[in-house]
Amino acid sequence: MTSDLRVLFALVSQHLLLSTLRAMLLRIPFFMLWICCILLHSSWAAAPADSRSADASASALQWVLPLDASPDKPLFQKKFSGPRPGLWLEVNALQKVLVPANGTLLYAGGFSSSQTGFVIGHPNGWISLIMSSMSWERTTAISVGAEVRQGQELAVVRGGRVEILRQLSWSVHKLGYASLRQELMAFVPEEGEAGAAIRDQLFARLVQLPQVNAKGLLGLGSLQFGLNARNNLEDCAVRFMGLQMPCRSAEQQDFLIPVGLHKLEVLSGRVFKSSNTTVHFISKTDTIVQNIEKDDRSNYLATAYSIDLSELSADASEIQAQAIKLDQDMQLAVAESLKSTKEAEALAQAQAQALKLEQDRQLAAAESLKSQKDAEALAQAQAIKLEQDKKLAAAESLKRQKEVEALAQAQALKLEQDRQLAAAESLKRQKEAEALAQAQALKLEQDKKLAAAESLKRQKEAESLAQERLVQEARQRDAQEILRVNAELSKLKEQLSQIQAQKAPAIDAPVSSNDTRTGMRRALIMGNDAYKEVAVLQNARSDARAMSKTLGRLGFEVSTHLDLTERGMKEAIRTFKSQIRGGDEVVVFFAGHGVQLGATNYLLPVDIRGQSEDQVRDEAIPLQRLLDDFQDTKARFALAIIDACRDNPFKTAGRTIGGRGLASTSAATGQMVMFSAGTGQQALDRLGPQDREPHGLFTRVLLKEIDKPGVSIERLVRNVRNEVARLSKTVGHEQVPAVYDQTLGDFFFRP
Repeated sequence: MTSDLRVLFALVSQHLLLSTLRAMLLRIPFFMLWICCILLHSSWAAAPADSRSADASASALQWVLPLDASPDKPLFQKKFSGPRPGLWLEVNALQKVLVPANGTLLYAGGFSSSQTGFVIGHPNGWISLIMSSMSWERTTAISVGAEVRQGQELAVVRGGRVEILRQLSWSVHKLGYASLRQELMAFVPEEGEAGAAIRDQLFARLVQLPQVNAKGLLGLGSLQFGLNARNNLEDCAVRFMGLQMPCRSAEQQDFLIPVGLHKLEVLSGRVFKSSNTTVHFISKTDTIVQNIEKDDRSNYLATAYSIDLSELSADASEIQAQAIKLDQDMQLAVAESLKSTKEAEALAQAQAQALKLEQDRQLAAAESLKSQKDAEALAQAQAIKLEQDKKLAAAESLKRQKEVEALAQAQALKLEQDRQLAAAESLKRQKEAEALAQAQALKLEQDKKLAAAESLKRQKEAESLAQERLVQEARQRDAQEILRVNAELSKLKEQLSQIQAQKAPAIDAPVSSNDTRTGMRRALIMGNDAYKEVAVLQNARSDARAMSKTLGRLGFEVSTHLDLTERGMKEAIRTFKSQIRGGDEVVVFFAGHGVQLGATNYLLPVDIRGQSEDQVRDEAIPLQRLLDDFQDTKARFALAIIDACRDNPFKTAGRTIGGRGLASTSAATGQMVMFSAGTGQQALDRLGPQDREPHGLFTRVLLKEIDKPGVSIERLVRNVRNEVARLSKTVGHEQVPAVYDQTLGDFFFRP
């Protein structure tokens, strides 16, 4: 019992003493009330602060306070006039709610209509109940059945202004059977009053389970003191554990403190601390030194205290004397009341015996009446059962009759369904046969059309080859005729020179510009991979290196350039053009990105930006300008090989400038232009993901044909087109190189 209740009881007992003395004179039972108060006071005075001891198995676990509190500040425990489970802790601001010991989360949710919280199962059959009526600012997403660790955050709670909204309850109970644990984990609250009743019953069972002293598990005791109501409570303040606080905090709360000596200093106002009939009033500058230690039952109690008083209050001495006198009067009254009690007990015993005889008589009469009623009830029950048996037999007969009828109907229905199914199956087979016959007839017709188309295709190919052969023969005849005419002209010029030399022997004759001596074989090779603003390529540089190596081996004077900028491409073309002489055989090879704008084809340098069509026209190299430059050089044979028919690079970069592939072009006399793919087609780099060739499809086929001896340029072009078209079809793609030819005479890479 707390000290303030003892003082209150002393005042009540004084009032009861005077009332009891008057009652004794009037011989009324009020004296018994006073006796009960005396006995109750004695039992409260002798009872410890918490008689529940911590079980050894619970003490063996590691426990922490379920509230995130500062270790150097005092905690407050709520005071109650009756028994309440566990600790009721004060919360004044946002604080974390923690797991008190390792275990499993068994439940999270409502405990009643006003309280919510958590149930945690610990080893050795212990459970923690953590609940509150406060606002839960945040709860962690821990699933029921999940393992939790000591000190792990469960939620964040905020204390309210109302006192009940500042309390967090924690109690530790012994869970005696596994079924309740499973019931907790499987519990799902139902809606409505019925669901609320089931929930309340479940958690009422939990609260009534045996529990341990929660303060003992944490090694905490409590410091208690009372307030002097004769003074203004607002003017009272104390200092404890370095924290200054108003005395009003102690009206409904105790201080929770660890083992050891702790000092409480009164800063202003008056408080009191009592023990049995001794009351100490404590004023400003006075102190209380409280000792917390562990008893034999593992409880941590405030076992002793001392008070350092600056002066003893006269009020305290007077109240002490009154209390001692009151106690002596109470003991005298108790002795007197015991004597009167014995006489009352004898009278009560006689009255009880007479009452028991009357009760036995009434019980015998009731038993006889009960037997008669039982016989009547048995006869009625037998008649009712006989009637029920008749009705049951009739119902059973009717049931069997209906079952027979239902079985007959089901069999008839099944026969009808089987008949309909057989008819449907027959109709299905008939339709399938008709469909098969139609499909076969259609296939036969398609085969006939396909054979006719194939025959027509072969006929056209034969005609095309014949026309190509006639054209080739005509070109050869034209070339031979040109050579013959040139030879005759040379003879005539030589004769003319001799005649002129005879007429003017002193003058040196100039060399003719139409000299037909054999020229050089020259090649310009360009390969661009590392584009900066558009998609990077993989094979252009390797294609250029391979072409340079092959042509160099065949006697060409090769000029090779890789990853050229706009300025670099223009300079390389200009330098190569300046080296070409009349009668030279010239090959230009470009591998990289190209684009068509309208009817004009452009070759792209690696620093092309191409934010607009005008910018592309300014920064790219027009293919036609390159062909015009070579025409100006009077080369005997000029071949431009352009492997730039890839997908639109500006579409890949998020722009839609130009079209896919290169547009068709024209060649001047003595020139041949060869694209890696036809108009609108895309040139392949690889034949699928398993292709490990280092060159694009067009270039790898072209390199093989160039290296074959005795293959004319016309035959080489035809072989390359056929092979590229065949290989691209194997991967479901169409790529046929385009050729634009205005050459005269034959040309051989490798004679």
